[in-house]
Amino acid sequence: MFRFCGFCMLLKALTTEAATGPCKTLILTRETGTLAYSVYPKNVTCITWIITVPAEHLVKLRIITFFYQSPSCKNSILQIHDGQNSSGDAFESLCGLGKNLATLFSSGRHLWVRLQASTNDTADLYAVFEAVNQSAVGSCRGPKDTVISLTSRTGRFFSPLFPNHFPEGTKCTWVIIAPEGHFVKLRIKSFSLDRSCLYSNLQIRDGQSSTSDSLNKLCGEKAAELSVFSSGRYLRIELHSLRIPVETPYYAAGFDAVYEAVKQLPALYSCTARTRSITLESQTGLLASYNYPLHYDDEIECTWRFDVDSNYKIQLSFDVFNLSLSPECSDDYVQVDNKRYCGSQKPAPITLDSSDMRVTFKSSGKTKYPGFKASYEAKRTAAAILTIVGICVGAALTTLCVVTKLCFWCCRSDDQAQLTFAQVTNAETEDTRIQEQDSTL
Repeated sequence: MFRFCGFCMLLKALTTEAATGPCKTLILTRETGTLAYSVYPKNVTCITWIITVPAEHLVKLRIITFFYQSPSCKNSILQIHDGQNSSGDAFESLCGLGKNLATLFSSGRHLWVRLQASTNDTADLYAVFEAVNQSAVGSCRGPKDTVISLTSRTGRFFSPLFPNHFPEGTKCTWVIIAPEGHFVKLRIKSFSLDRSCLYSNLQIRDGQSSTSDSLNKLCGEKAAELSVFSSGRYLRIELHSLRIPVETPYYAAGFDAVYEAVKQLPALYSCTARTRSITLESQTGLLASYNYPLHYDDEIECTWRFDVDSNYKIQLSFDVFNLSLSPECSDDYVQVDNKRYCGSQKPAPITLDSSDMRVTFKSSGKTKYPGFKASYEAKRTAAAILTIVGICVGAALTTLCVVTKLCFWCCRSDDQAQLTFAQVTNAETEDTRIQEQDSTL
């Protein structure tokens, strides 16, 4: 008898019925439970559940089925509000036939749910709820279409329940706001969404508005970019996922991201998530590690290839060099001519010939270091210089020969001209003498 009364007292503490107007109210103060009710003609046409979970927990509610047989939804809906009563922000107002309709989280300890049907209609609801730790859900909770502002200089945000599967139909927006004169650096540490981008994706926008320029739309098992930078002090991230029929469910762990406010953007000559394979064609230039002058922190590999004539060699000099030190440079390193360099000791100038004109930088993502900056200059090889000298000497000799021949021809032409003139002069003198003799006779 005592046990039975104790059970009655416990049941009364967990479920309290209150005849407040035409609605039946159930107050649920357990950590897990179900909301199951059918509304038939001449039955109770309105029922309200008020769910309360322990402190530092949220209510996770999953609506598994909701059937409502009526040509219109004028007087029959399922209402969900964030809080202890209907004055809280509204989540959903559902009406119609459906399965696996929604999964949502309250912003605090309480959730208010009401099923209401008209007198002559039929409605069936089956839903489950549980208490989940606030830290497991993160900031993506509460009513939909709310914008979550992140104003600290550094922080972390993630999809609900990460690394566990996040609920279908999740829609969250974060806007990161950096101080004046700063930029936002977003680093995506882990990423797993729908591969087709059809059911879920992550949209990154350069600004705070939903119409700001899109920097990327990510989906699949890996992010297309590791680090993303804003051009100003705002960066907007939108998580979209659709509700799909229960017959074709998809599961995704979502994403985990960190951000920080930085005073400068990566240099144009550094490698970035978008420029990891770089061809250098100019005679002189610069190259630098991932996101330099910012510290590198992602797992990434960058390669530079020098596209110069085979008569040139590359003189490579390191201006800044500070990488993590590991045995045999296995974690972070710069590789030149099949030799790895790491640590903080600056390598001596290196000469690259035409056999291997590449520089590779690789980081493991385990540490955060300043990186490196290097300059290069293309110089002619000794063979090329000798070839040029030979060409020049040959050209000089050829010119000298041509000039000599011209001089000889000119001198010879002058001699012939003088001889001819003498012969003509003598002939003219002889003719004059003969004519004078004839005149005397």
